[in-house]
Amino acid sequence: MNETPSQPFPPAPWHLQGSACASLWQVAAASLPQAGPAPLRLAGRLLVLTVWARYTEGTLAYDELALAVLQRARPAPSLTVGPIWVSDSHAAAGGRALWSIPKVLGEFTTCTSDRRFTGQLSQAGTAIATLEFTSRMALPGRLPLVGHALQRGAAGHLCSARCSARGRLVLGNAAWDFSAEGPLSFLRGRRPLASLRLESLRLVFGT
Repeated sequence: MNETPSQPFPPAPWHLQGSACASLWQVAAASLPQAGPAPLRLAGRLLVLTVWARYTEGTLAYDELALAVLQRARPAPSLTVGPIWVSDSHAAAGGRALWSIPKVLGEFTTCTSDRRFTGQLSQAGTAIATLEFTSRMALPGRLPLVGHALQRGAAGHLCSARCSARGRLVLGNAAWDFSAEGPLSFLRGRRPLASLRLESLRLVFGT
């Protein structure tokens, strides 16, 4: 891990490797009062992603569950992230200090194999979410993705962090469960519009 004596986290950019699962949802705007500067809407509802990642190599190694709201910013696709949990204190501190991403610590159990990606997340002993993703079909090639995270800083200024990713895209079925008392309870009992997995993921964040 690349740390300096003056800060408890590596400097940007972060180079991360691993795998991730993402699901797309359509939710009522009232569910997310802090939805970012220009949230994208479809039929009056917000489009959001839940992303469960396991980074096993690179700048840091940690697990992560994030909710991100799609934004109407141009030219690249943009997201506003939050809430978000990570398994590593360096990742939490760096996310907040470098990019104003409100990362907090959680307790993760994440398991990956060729066909399945499963995870459990809790915080202070209270369950928040579980995921079971079953792969169905891998698409050819390695899909490149580029976007930005748009976050409001402590002083209200907008912070933009560029993210580029490349990985093998796998379609599949995602079974999510969310605690009725947790911060993602508005997704409880619902089915995502679509789900996918990125295998052999290489991510560069904060360039």
